[in-house]
Amino acid sequence: LESLLENSLSPQTLATYGSGLAHWQSWCDSQGIPEDDCFPAPSHTLAFFLASISTSSTSKINNAMSTLHHWHEINGQIWHGNDPFLLKVCHAATSSLPSSPSLPPRPPVFPVHLFALQNHLDFNNTFDSAVFAVATCAFWGVCHLGELTVPSVTSFDATIHVSWAPGVMFLGSGPSPTCSAKFHVPWTKTTKFLGADICITVISHGSSPVLAMEHHLLSNRGLHGLLPLAHLFAYRTASGCLPMTKMAFNAWCTEVFMHAGFPAVYGHSLWIGGATEHLWQGLSIHLLKIQGCWKSDAFEHYLWKTDEVL
Repeated sequence: LESLLENSLSPQTLATYGSGLAHWQSWCDSQGIPEDDCFPAPSHTLAFFLASISTSSTSKINNAMSTLHHWHEINGQIWHGNDPFLLKVCHAATSSLPSSPSLPPRPPVFPVHLFALQNHLDFNNTFDSAVFAVATCAFWGVCHLGELTVPSVTSFDATIHVSWAPGVMFLGSGPSPTCSAKFHVPWTKTTKFLGADICITVISHGSSPVLAMEHHLLSNRGLHGLLPLAHLFAYRTASGCLPMTKMAFNAWCTEVFMHAGFPAVYGHSLWIGGATEHLWQGLSIHLLKIQGCWKSDAFEHYLWKTDEVL
């Protein structure tokens, strides 16, 4: 059961919780608090701890409480975080902090951006071929960029990152050529380790994700047989193959977009633009939620200029 609860969290959240527990234990030691008053944590100890971090930030306070709540939950201990007095302390701590400035809405990527990529990239280059496959799949598949890329060239993990195995399933219609494709991502922000199947279809113009995927796999052919657990969007280099990192992808796309006269875009820009484009083309909110693996309507806050289609 404990293992299942741990698997419900992303690696980043687990790292945050690990750091939070270390901070809690360090604070308890500095205050001379006995072990029995650390785990499980009584409400008065939690209140003093909150007071000690009350000048930090709202996110730090919330993360600290979430960390300790999670520890109590997976260890079957009573959680006193809902004690009325403690809730007042928590509210007072967060209310006394200045409001964090909200980030402006991320500018979306639209098909015109994909056309700029297509015109600028060298499709005889394995890296460029992989970049275009990621861009079109993230846009038309309405994927978070982090579900298709890796944080660094050494951080690929087949349990959370999309890999060559089980591969991409291309589908046709009778004697017709390929008209759609499907591949599995093992982890998403909403489904966790249940993952999700990403479905892409042929688009009538050059930004078709299916054609981009086919070209990428052809350009980097052989990786599947040699490295079945390699990153799906890995590309060949003179020294071997490298997974597609989010930083490398964003840096190259930003350079292309700025060269074409577009403003800077961000990782979320692809799925924001893709979701908006699907709505403009008549896809229902219900089907869009399925495509984007959303469980609520919160994603609507990210969409641009969709009043006329919602």
